[in-house]
Amino acid sequence: MVDSKDRVLDLVLKQKLDQKAKQKKLKAKRKRRKISIVILVLALGYLYWATDASKPKIISVSGNYVLSKDEVVLASDVDLNTMLIVANPLVIKSRLLKHPLIEDVKVNWSLVNRYVNIVIKEVAVFGYRQGDVSAKMLMLDGSHVELTADYYKFMPNLIFIEGFNEPSLEVRLIEAFKDLDRNVINQISEIHQKSVSFDDNYIELRMNDGNKVYTSFQTVTRLDYYFDIITNLKASNTCLIIDEMSGEVYSQPCIDVEISE
Repeated sequence: MVDSKDRVLDLVLKQKLDQKAKQKKLKAKRKRRKISIVILVLALGYLYWATDASKPKIISVSGNYVLSKDEVVLASDVDLNTMLIVANPLVIKSRLLKHPLIEDVKVNWSLVNRYVNIVIKEVAVFGYRQGDVSAKMLMLDGSHVELTADYYKFMPNLIFIEGFNEPSLEVRLIEAFKDLDRNVINQISEIHQKSVSFDDNYIELRMNDGNKVYTSFQTVTRLDYYFDIITNLKASNTCLIIDEMSGEVYSQPCIDVEISE
């Protein structure tokens, strides 16, 4: 009888010991699994951070006309060496909205496809003119904005305007140019009012490529074909004159062009 009880106790004890051993093995297995997962995550994290997989392949910029892509990217403080995980779209947008020539920003990104896409809307500026005391920007809505120190470094990107000071002429000037191809607008460095025998409001354009263009308000739309014109005429550092009657364009050395100041 005693032997039977001892055998039962031994059996129960053995089962408890086996159960504890299994639990211990299970805990050890779980611990090893957690350690393996941590090591794997750390290894993947190291590989991600230490290789180009963590950096953008492409940073695209659109909506910029006055500003160059490089200027926008510089203001965003993001480049091809920036870790994508810290290139937060909200942070990029906040940085860009501090730029004096940027009105609105949209930023899209992808950690998987490794790109940052920046779309900006620039302040609607047409050009600037020098007043008696200070320079002012002429906006597309006809308003004027003081050209403060924040804008000085961007002046080379803006069109300098001389003349057309009367409010009605200023409005007419904006209306004539605002719908032109933006690539042509970006090619214009200066706009000057000239007086000729048939037009007191003759327009002289000084282009970034060294050419000068003379046109009336009636023929400004011909400028949409500017790049085709200079290609066909092989125009370089020359004067292009748009005929007011026919709209035809011809070129001649600027030294032969007589336009009163």
